[in-house]
Order: sequence, then structure tokens, then C-alpha cells
Amino acid sequence: MKTIQLHINGLTHHDIAARREDFVGTAVGRRIALRAARLCEDSRTVEAYVGGECVGVVARLDRDLAVAALRGEAKGVLRGRIVEAQDYVLLVELTVAELPQVEAPVSVLRDWKYSGPLLAERAEERKLAFLEAELTALLTEDAEADVEEVLELLEVFCRTAPYDISAEGLEMRRQLVQWLSAAEDAPLREAAERVRTMSQRMGGDTWMAQLGEWMKAELPTSRQALTLTVEAGMLTDVRAEAERLPQGLLALWHSDMAQFVRVLYGMLPTREELRRVLSCMVVLELTDGAPACEVYGTEEDFLKDLVRETKDYYKHDRKRADDVRRILGNLGKSEAKAELDAWINAKERPRTGLTDAQIAAAITAICGEGKPLDTKQKWAGVYWYLRWACNFPVKGSDFCDRIATLPFTKPLNPECCYENIRKFVTLSFMAQDARQLDAVKVSRGYESTLAECKVVAHALAQELEKMQNT
Repeated sequence: MKTIQLHINGLTHHDIAARREDFVGTAVGRRIALRAARLCEDSRTVEAYVGGECVGVVARLDRDLAVAALRGEAKGVLRGRIVEAQDYVLLVELTVAELPQVEAPVSVLRDWKYSGPLLAERAEERKLAFLEAELTALLTEDAEADVEEVLELLEVFCRTAPYDISAEGLEMRRQLVQWLSAAEDAPLREAAERVRTMSQRMGGDTWMAQLGEWMKAELPTSRQALTLTVEAGMLTDVRAEAERLPQGLLALWHSDMAQFVRVLYGMLPTREELRRVLSCMVVLELTDGAPACEVYGTEEDFLKDLVRETKDYYKHDRKRADDVRRILGNLGKSEAKAELDAWINAKERPRTGLTDAQIAAAITAICGEGKPLDTKQKWAGVYWYLRWACNFPVKGSDFCDRIATLPFTKPLNPECCYENIRKFVTLSFMAQDARQLDAVKVSRGYESTLAECKVVAHALAQELEKMQNT
């Protein structure tokens, strides 16, 4: 017999979600039972039950160990006790038989085919590959590895790894925990828990929502989209392949990005499979509304038609027009973007009637201690309103560059800084019209951010209205 410990997470979206704080407060010492959940073919999810209720699932880092232990139990159930409960994570101790070998997990995407273009490797992916190679060498090959160097690399790894939901990423995090836990140096053993905690948070609702927001906002307009060339006739195949994605991934991409991430993460995709899925989604996002089989004579003809169509639907679909402008910029199509920018600017200018000096004066009026714009992060509210009301750039860095051109009569405190608004300007509610605040909806977890931005947007709207009336 052998004693093992497993971590249970997911308390926020199972039977006890509504009373999880009370449960965690009294959990230590209670009996717990684990059983495999047959959610789909090849599912390796292991659910945890206390008092007849499903309280969570075995954390991904411990999943292989739990599956192996279950294989050794004739009745298919493991029983033990909760020995620790904190931050909505349970530590469970169980006595099991000798552990049999378990075959490596197989992704449910292994048979899914995709024939379209692929996104290029992102800088974060290249950095992660370097970090994994360096940490593997230092922890397995270098007997005299510098502890400070390892800890420094781990710090960067923990900031970068949460973007990687691949099976290889999961295995790397599991290996790191094992190597660090067995290290002789106490700081490295302590670091093992930091890596484990980071990996466990990757299964939480907040992280799922944040990663989903990032995927939807950034990937279709990233520089990696430069590599996506959709040939004539290809779009029909890509759309059909997207429809064949398992477990409703295509519908989730359009309706619930947090659930999209959760389901995709649960499929244990390899990095290559993950790249294929995301490339497919980005191709559909970039070609939304495009005829499936229309052939353009030249790229110039295509761009002319795209600009013409954008002008046609601009009045009725401002967000789509903004997306086209952003995509043209990222694809380096400067002439087409300049034509569309000039046309939209000419349309917007009569409607607002505001000069740069008036916009600068309005911002100055709400900026400072005790005023609506009193922290750097609240510049996100200024970005939101000016984007919709005054046709300011959609891209966050371009917005900050535009602010720098305004004729302010005195230095602002706080100043506009892209690094402080970067994570806010890609949130989904930013794509909703800031001039209609009552109609804006927000994803769960971002209510307070929306509330702050509303205060700033409302104050700025009032000041700009004063400028127009003077």
C-alpha cells in the first residue's frame, strides 16, 4: 500500500459553488471519494465527492496519478480525507495499492483535420521554449546550478506559461513540480509550490475569462495574422472543418470565450493541435461575412471592395468598421487604411465638432486627485469614450500616441501610459458603444472595471458637451 496526496480544484463551479466559503472552512478532516467522470471519449477527468455532492475535480498536475490509482481499485472509487483547504483548493490524502502504468493521454482533437493557413509562432511561444530548455538543463543536468538563476527563470516562466494550455505545457509544469520538490535547496522546494499554484489557477474562472478575452481581441489582429493567406475556394473547406470541431468549440468561440478556453483546455491539445484550432478560428474571424468562393482578380481589387463595403456598413456597424481598420493596419495595408481613416474622420468630424484643444481641456478638467481620472488605469475610461465619441484609435498604443499630440496647457497627473491600460483596452465591453452606457454588458469578473470606466466616460462626456455649447 502507498499514501499519496492529490489536489482538488474547481470548487467555484460545482455543486457547492454558492457556499464554497463555508465548505472550505469546515472541510479539513472530512471523508472524500474520487471517481472517473465519463464526460466524453478518452476523458481523464476525476471528480471529487463529499457528502454526496461533487465539490470539484483533481487538478491537472495530479490527474495522471489519480487515474493510475483508480486503475488499481476494483470498484473504481478512491477514498481518503481532506488534510488541507485554502484558496478554494483541497489537499487530499489517500492510501492506494501499487500504482499501475497508465498510457499517455490522447487528445480528442487527434482526428480533426484543418487545411487552412497557420498562425506564425508568437514571441511568447519562443520565449517559453527557451525557458523550458534552460530549466530542464539546470534542474536535470547541472549538479551545481545557480539557485538564483533558476529562481529568476522560474519567475519569468510563471508569467509566460499561463498562455500555454497545451498537453506539452501541462507535462512541463508537472515535471517542474517534481524536480523542484526533490531539490536539495529549500528555495527550490518552495518554488515547487509556486509553480503548482500557478498551474492550479489556470483552471479557475477568472483565468479562463481573461485568456478568452485575450484570444478573441488579440489573435485576429496580431502580427501573426500576416501569415494567413486564404486562397480562393479554401474558405468553404475551412468553414466546414470548423463545424466539425468537437464539443461545440465553434459555437463557444462566438458565444462564451471563457467556456471555449475551459473546453479546449480539457481536450489536452498538443501545441500543434492548439495552433490549428486557433488558426481556424482566426481565419473565420478575419473573413466573417466574406463570400466562400468569390475570386478576386488581384489583391488591389480585394482591398478596394473591402474599403467600399466597410463604408457601406459603417453607419450600422461601427465595431466591424473599427475591426477592418485595425486589421488593415496590422496587415501593413497602409494605403487602404489611410483611405478608410480619412473617410471615417471626415464623417466623424462634423458630428463631434470638437478641436484637439477642446478635447485636451475636457480631459484636463476631469484629471487629478479627487477627480474621476485619478489613477493611470482609469485612462481606460478615456480611451473607451474617445474611441467611440471622437474617433480616436482603437489600438491602445496608437491611442496613447494620439493623446500625446493633444495641446495640454499643463502636465497631467496621472499621465496616459499604454502599459497601465494595455490589459483593459482589449476587454469585450470596450467594443460596445461608450455613448450608450446603460446598454453596455460585461463579462463576469469585470463589473468593477466597467463601473470605473463608466464614471470616467460619463464625466468626460459632460465636459465635452460643455465644450460644444461654449
